[in-house]
Amino acid sequence: MDKIRTFIAVDLPQDAKMEVDKLTSTFRNEGRGIKWVNAENLHITLRFLGDVREEVVPRLAETIKTNIYGFGRFDLSLSGLGGFPNLRMPRVIWVDTYVGKDRLRDLATGVEMACIESKLGRSDKRFTAHLTIGRVKNPSGIDNVLKKIQGTRFETRPFNINAVTIFKSDLSPAGAKYTPLEIIRL
Repeated sequence: MDKIRTFIAVDLPQDAKMEVDKLTSTFRNEGRGIKWVNAENLHITLRFLGDVREEVVPRLAETIKTNIYGFGRFDLSLSGLGGFPNLRMPRVIWVDTYVGKDRLRDLATGVEMACIESKLGRSDKRFTAHLTIGRVKNPSGIDNVLKKIQGTRFETRPFNINAVTIFKSDLSPAGAKYTPLEIIRL
């Protein structure tokens, strides 16, 4: 059976995506060495799976549903900007979470347990709640945009998180395309 590149995430409502896109549009012309995430691809990854057999996905969705049963919807907001490993020499530029951060971490724990129960192994990275907005491809010439990012204040109003989604990720030279495979309602 074929393998597909997958991850588990919470999708953002369209208005939150537009707020973040408006933010990144202020940086796009200055950071040519940074690949900014398109609005339609904005999500908060709970667990990256990589290549998995396609037939695993429905069983994984059922295990996630069982593990987060009764979790309930919650509000989340975004606030602040940062980078991994830091904003002096970032590989990733992100927006932090604020309201609902603890609930998001608890949700990620439930998803992680479902992955372990589904024999997909334990994640090699500890969950850090964030929204990736850019990936640094070439660090030379990005000093001005990093200064601008450090001086930017950003905060959204809380928005509702009501589902966990298992996405398929197809990579191409034109960019990534994410397709929802399973949506598990909270």
